[in-house]
Amino acid sequence: MSGVSGVSWSPVSGQLLLGGSSALQIVAADGSDGLRKLADGAFTQPAWAPTGSTFSFRRSGTTWVAQLSAERSTPAPQNVDDAVKAFMTARKAQQQDQASGYLDSAGKAAFANLKLIYSDSPQLSRYYEIYSQPNQAVVRLVLKQDGAETALVDETLALVTDQATGRVLVHGVTETAPRPVGKGPEVLTVSAQGNQVKVSFDSDLDPASTAAGVTLKGVPTTSSYDSSSRTVVLTAGSGLSSGTTYHLSVGAALKDLNQRPAAPFQVDITPAG
Repeated sequence: MSGVSGVSWSPVSGQLLLGGSSALQIVAADGSDGLRKLADGAFTQPAWAPTGSTFSFRRSGTTWVAQLSAERSTPAPQNVDDAVKAFMTARKAQQQDQASGYLDSAGKAAFANLKLIYSDSPQLSRYYEIYSQPNQAVVRLVLKQDGAETALVDETLALVTDQATGRVLVHGVTETAPRPVGKGPEVLTVSAQGNQVKVSFDSDLDPASTAAGVTLKGVPTTSSYDSSSRTVVLTAGSGLSSGTTYHLSVGAALKDLNQRPAAPFQVDITPAG
């Protein structure tokens, strides 16, 4: 960034403190809160305190300590998809500290026996979000070994919003065992809107297998298949009730056109009000 001579990142608030020749500025690490100017002038060596509420800087040869007011240090509530993207981007870049900054204490305990950073082989090649709602996101990790993508892992992230900062944090995680790439149809996206749940796949499906292979527990549905978008559509005649949890399941009864069974997939869906 032009004119910036010093940067400090706070793992508590997720904010960057920027010192430069013309201003002292602050911005959320994912850019969601916009760049804010705190003061005009030359500021060097900015540094957050461990608490994340105070910071130091040098000005005119003297070290100063300052504190943000509660009003200015509390950002607007963070978007779930933005938070997941920032968390996963840090993991892919092997930025341990930044990725850990998106975990609360329960999230850190949940990842204690799982891989937060894939620093050895296999490595995290890419990821994509399959489904999200305010308290949950399902992310697929694509792992590579010797330059080739070889395995898939699905992670279900439990999410909470920190009331003090507005940041979305990972509170828990469960993950599937790694499975080989390219063995059968894989879920790409899940969406729930109105009285429909739509599940898209990465390969052409056998239409005769979709009704038995993709089911929604908790409400009667009818099933249809859109071959142009490789999407199974489940329609609930009585609608999907706000706050009610429905269990979506994809099983081996679902086949592609070569009769390969689909990879198992499950997720709980709770429509918002």
